[in-house]
Amino acid sequence: MKGDLDFDRLIATPDMMPAIAKLGKVLGPRGLMPSPKSGTVTADIKEAIDEFKKGKLEYRADKSGI
Repeated sequence: MKGDLDFDRLIATPDMMPAIAKLGKVLGPRGLMPSPKSGTVTADIKEAIDEFKKGKLEYRADKSGI
């Protein structure tokens, strides 16, 4: 793999989260870790993919709060 991640979003089902959690040290700092709050952990993968393809955005506040 050589450290290359060739994707912008990781969408997962709840039952896969324990396996993905093992990759947290790699995915977390890059902002790719799935979370239910952002809509990337869902049982309906097809619907989630369609929403993100249509342009669903994810907002995050930075540490400075600006």
